[in-house]
Amino acid sequence: MKVLAIDTSSPTGSVAIADDDRLMAEFTLNLDYTHSRRLMRDIDLLLRALGLTIHQLDGLALTLGPGSFTGLRVGVATVKGMAIAADKPVAAVLTLDALAQNLFGTAAEVWALIDARKGEVFAARYLAGSGGRLERQGEPLLLTPQGLAGRLRGPAIVLGSGVPLCKNIWREGPAQVMVAPQQLWQVRASVVAALGMERLRAGQTEDLAAFGPLYLRPSDAELKASEDV
Repeated sequence: MKVLAIDTSSPTGSVAIADDDRLMAEFTLNLDYTHSRRLMRDIDLLLRALGLTIHQLDGLALTLGPGSFTGLRVGVATVKGMAIAADKPVAAVLTLDALAQNLFGTAAEVWALIDARKGEVFAARYLAGSGGRLERQGEPLLLTPQGLAGRLRGPAIVLGSGVPLCKNIWREGPAQVMVAPQQLWQVRASVVAALGMERLRAGQTEDLAAFGPLYLRPSDAELKASEDV
């Protein structure tokens, strides 16, 4: 099964193509360059490098959120357009789930943290499951650093762009927290491809007319509109 996967949930964009368990190609770029300007170029780069067309793929996968409002909208719109044009199924993966799997095989409790701005983080807790897979414990949360501190009960490993915002809570508190190396803080499209492939095989695909990004809170524009009513 050949799957094209993308992540646009943060400024670091990532695109990958995998064939079953084999990663065929991956391109990740951490630059201040909007996804709307680079995503289709990056996808075309990978397809051309592999001598493939979108019609030769078996499905598409993407991160659904939480993450950047603009980035997620670009990702969803792009994948929807490609899927409709090529008649391909789509699997959506939670951004935090893909991030946590960078620590696959870890026996310790893991917290994946994404900077949500406004002094908050998107967060989810994971424990080791069968075969080393990290399994999410409950729904993703929107927390302040103090709110996260109240949920840390014992030794844990943290990773993601939300780590710097929360660093004082384990420096000052009793929790034993280890920070994962910073090169593991970014979502990789290759991981999105692996998780998405599982969902595609299980028939857990998205309704192209209905699915959209997972934000966890209203955008600034929506908040302003509600204030103006």
